[in-house]
Amino acid sequence: MSETVDPGWFQTGVGFDDVTQEYFKSFDKNSNGKLDSNEFLAFVERNETAVAIDATSENEVLLRGLCVDALIDISDDDSDWELNLKEFRHCLEPGFLPPQKKCSLEEEQYDDGAETQVNCNSCVCACGNWVCTALKCDPTQAPPTVGPSKKDDLLEKSPEELLEEEWDEYVKLLGDNGPKAPSQEEDHASQEEEDEDWSIEDDMDEIFPRKKHRKHKKGIKLIKEKVRFD
Repeated sequence: MSETVDPGWFQTGVGFDDVTQEYFKSFDKNSNGKLDSNEFLAFVERNETAVAIDATSENEVLLRGLCVDALIDISDDDSDWELNLKEFRHCLEPGFLPPQKKCSLEEEQYDDGAETQVNCNSCVCACGNWVCTALKCDPTQAPPTVGPSKKDDLLEKSPEELLEEEWDEYVKLLGDNGPKAPSQEEDHASQEEEDEDWSIEDDMDEIFPRKKHRKHKKGIKLIKEKVRFD
């Protein structure tokens, strides 16, 4: 029995199975009953909305192909790297949602859809795996940078700016990256001493800054030419 699809998507009286079968046959160029990645990409590019997105960018075109490969990977039940009609229909169902999995890079977790660069190549986190373009890079080109991580953001804060739930992680990070941070009790006692002996503390502040906390700025991390993707 054909699935009933919302009016507007298809002509009246034409079901989901009929339309998907028509497109499947149309893009199965070698008539082997399966769509390979090139045939499936040709089907995706038929969508004018998808093609209009940064169509002039070589990287965007390559990434679109790589994301098609990722979609085939999660829909390919028999692991032949091609989609039969059943698999093709499954990934086009209105309720189909690719699995949301994070990708690892340099001990950091990135959400599905996150983008980064490795030298001159672009990478996208897709269903738990990094998919990247494979352009030949100029060896003289400097490696790109990645913005500060959550750890960097936390280490940029002073103790006074920390939320209660951030304190334990902050102390652990300082233990790994620098001097031990004062506990909340020690920090409070330090404040009381400052209030009592403010003139002395003020005079010696430049030499022994009791209240001021040295921030550990890790700066911007560079992705080295060889990146390990877990």
